[in-house]
Amino acid sequence: FLDLAGRAIGSENPALWDLLAKLELWLGESQLLGIRVLAAADDLDFEEREDGGFKRLQNDYDDRYAWLRHQGILRGSLLVESGLSWTRITRDRNGTETDDKGSFDVADERRTDVAALSQTWSLAPNAKHLLRWGGQLRDYDAAFDYRNRIDPEFELEGSWTATRGEENAYRGDQRSRHTEVWISDRFALREALTVELGVRYDRHELPDEALWSPRASLAWSPTPASVLRASWGQFRQSQRPFELQVEDGLATLAAAELARHGVIGWEQLFDRPGAVLRALRLELFDRRIRNPRVRFENALEQLNTLPEIEPDRIRIVPHTGSARGVEAVLRGALGTRADWWIVYSYARSTEEIDGRTTPRQTDQPHALSLNLNLPAGSDWHFHFAWRYHTGWPTMPVLGLRNSERLPVYHRLDLRASRSFKLRGGELELFFDVQNVYNRENVAGYDLGIDDDGAGITLPEEHWPGIFPSVGISFEF
Repeated sequence: FLDLAGRAIGSENPALWDLLAKLELWLGESQLLGIRVLAAADDLDFEEREDGGFKRLQNDYDDRYAWLRHQGILRGSLLVESGLSWTRITRDRNGTETDDKGSFDVADERRTDVAALSQTWSLAPNAKHLLRWGGQLRDYDAAFDYRNRIDPEFELEGSWTATRGEENAYRGDQRSRHTEVWISDRFALREALTVELGVRYDRHELPDEALWSPRASLAWSPTPASVLRASWGQFRQSQRPFELQVEDGLATLAAAELARHGVIGWEQLFDRPGAVLRALRLELFDRRIRNPRVRFENALEQLNTLPEIEPDRIRIVPHTGSARGVEAVLRGALGTRADWWIVYSYARSTEEIDGRTTPRQTDQPHALSLNLNLPAGSDWHFHFAWRYHTGWPTMPVLGLRNSERLPVYHRLDLRASRSFKLRGGELELFFDVQNVYNRENVAGYDLGIDDDGAGITLPEEHWPGIFPSVGISFEF
C-alpha cells in the first residue's frame, strides 16, 4: 500500500509546502513493514516601510522526518513492534525593525537532529488480559547560533519585566541522550470492571535526571452502552535540548516539571433508529503542576514574530500551577449521511506567583466548537467548523498581569473536498477557508509612543482574516 499526499500554498510573500509518503509491505502473513517520509517547508519574507519606519522579517523553516516500523506476531498472542526514526528541523529567523519602538536586529539559526530507536511488546494471554512493555532511546543534537541587538526608544520597568541588555548572543551545541522504559498491565477484575496499572522510567543525560512516573486507570461498564472511566497519573515533563531559551538569555536546561493528572468521565451511547443524538461524553479533569519552569511571555500581545525584542516581554517565575474543568462532547447524525458533534468546556488554568493566583495567558473559561460533516452526492464532501472561546487574559499598562481580557474569539472554517476514482488509485482535491466571515479577532495590543512623544499608544493587533488554501492527495 502506497499513499502520497501533498499541499502547496503560495503568494507574493509567504510560501508553504509539505509532502507525505507512506509505504506498507506485508512480509508473509504475520509481519508488516512500514516506511514513512515527511518533508515540509515554510518561507516567509516580509518588508514594510511607512512614515520613515522600516520592518524587515525573514522566517525559513525546513523539516525532514523518516520512520521505519516493523510489526510481527510471535506465537499467536505476542506482538512486537520496532521502530527507527530520524528527524532534522532547521530554522532561520531574522528581523530588523526601526520605528517608534527603537532599533532592533535579530539573527537566529537553529538545527535539531533527533535519532530514535524504540520497541514495544504486547502479550494477550486471553481476552481479558493485556500486558505491554517497551522502551525508547533518543539522541538529541541541537545547534544554536543566536544574536540580538536592542536599542529601544523606551523600556517598561517593573518587578515582572525581563532583564535585557543591549546585546544577547549564544553559539553552541546541546547534546543529550534520553532513555525511556515502561510497562503497563490491563486486566479484568470482573465482567464489567477493567483495571490498568503502569509505570514509566526516564533517564536524561542533560540535565542529569532519573524520573519515575506511575499511573492507574479503571473502566466500569454497568450496561453495554455506557462506561465510567477514572484515571490518575504522575507525569514528568523534561526540557529537551532544542527547547533551550537562548533568545531570553538562558544557557542551561531546567529541571523537569511534575504534573499530577486526575480524570473521571462518563460515556453513553444511544442506539435508537433515527436518533439525532448518538453519543454523549462528560469528563471532569484536574491537573496540578509542581516545580514549573521559568518562562517568558509578552504581556500585551501573546503571539509575535520576534517576541523577545518587544518592550512588553516579561519573566514569569511561577510557584505552582493548575488546570481544572469539565468537558462535554455530543455526537449525532442528521438523516442517514450527515453527522455532527459539539464540544463544550468550562475550564480554568491558573498559577501562583508571589503568593497571588492569576490566570495563565491561554486561560479561556468557556470554549465551544460546532462541527458538521455533510456529504453531497457520492464525490463531494463539506465540513463546517465554528469555534468560540472567551478572550484570553491581557495586562493593562500600569496594571496587574492578566487582570483584563481580550474580546471573545470566534470564527467559521469550511473545508470542501472532491474525490475522483482513477485507474490504480483515488485522487482528492480539497479547498480550505479559515475565518469565512472575516472576523477581526483581537490578538493583543501593540505598544508604542504617540507622534508627539507625550504618551503610550495601544493599537489593536488582529488575527488573520480570511485564509484560503488548496491541496491534493493521491492514493494508490
